[in-house]
Amino acid sequence: ARICGLTSQGLERSEGCEGPEKNETLELAFPNFAYSVGLAGILQKSPDMSLLNHLTLEQILDAEGAEDLEGDLLTFARLMRALLYFPGAVRPLLEEAAVQLDSPKGSEWISLLTQPPFVDSLTYRHAQHSVAQGRISAAYAKLCGPLWKDEPVKVLHACAVRWVKLHESAIFQKDIVDARLRWANATFAFGETLRDYADALPDDGLANPPVPLLLEHALSARLHPKIEQQMEDFSMFRRTDTVPNMSIYSPPLILFFQSLMPWSVLDHSGVTATPLLWSDIGRGLAMALKDIGLFTMEAISQLLSSAGAVLRQHFWARRATD
Repeated sequence: ARICGLTSQGLERSEGCEGPEKNETLELAFPNFAYSVGLAGILQKSPDMSLLNHLTLEQILDAEGAEDLEGDLLTFARLMRALLYFPGAVRPLLEEAAVQLDSPKGSEWISLLTQPPFVDSLTYRHAQHSVAQGRISAAYAKLCGPLWKDEPVKVLHACAVRWVKLHESAIFQKDIVDARLRWANATFAFGETLRDYADALPDDGLANPPVPLLLEHALSARLHPKIEQQMEDFSMFRRTDTVPNMSIYSPPLILFFQSLMPWSVLDHSGVTATPLLWSDIGRGLAMALKDIGLFTMEAISQLLSSAGAVLRQHFWARRATD
């Protein structure tokens, strides 16, 4: 088979190339690269924020046509794509950039993160590499989060606001969803590399990272060969593929009640599971009470109707007898 050529725009398939087409665009596969190229543009030159509204949705979604853009438009397009495909990296970045989410300014971020395309990030995560991409996002935020302080986080906020407004339009909503679905099922040429990061931890990006779990178990097996020989199943040394559903950003009391459920798994990375807040529970309880109230009113109405019919039948029977 002939070799497929690699270009800066993506994969250029040669005639006779075998196998499915694989996406070669780095910023679509690695969240750290996606956010870094946008950050580099901001640090290189303070962008003109008025140009953000001149960026079309087609220009944002066309990662392979990025060469047609330049300057601030290219910076905005890259940052918008990072937010669309890796929205789970936003909260860790804000934490490391010293953005207080419980402050008035932080409440603006909370409002944005509870709307599409951020609130439904788990629905459109990548089918094969979401765990690795989540762990890379957490490690990137730990290492480079402080670089996003001040102006970069303001630009990030403006781009997030633009996404929320675009998603509110029924004209653009279908194109956005289609693009996210295509990305979620895309095949990356860097698949093997991404799988190597499935066990990455947020502290792995620090100057003195902890010893990887796999190496710890290997060292333990070397020091205790007799125990290793007695083990028939070494799967206990590997991490499970269970998808975490408990966010470390949820309130402690909610985490406690979630931990009582046997299917609950804590998301140590902070990017895979969506936080469950008291406001979410309040809305759920209000909807449940509303449904119960409607059911009760309907049941009472049916009972009264049935009782009225029985009484009328009994009344007419008595009258006919008299």
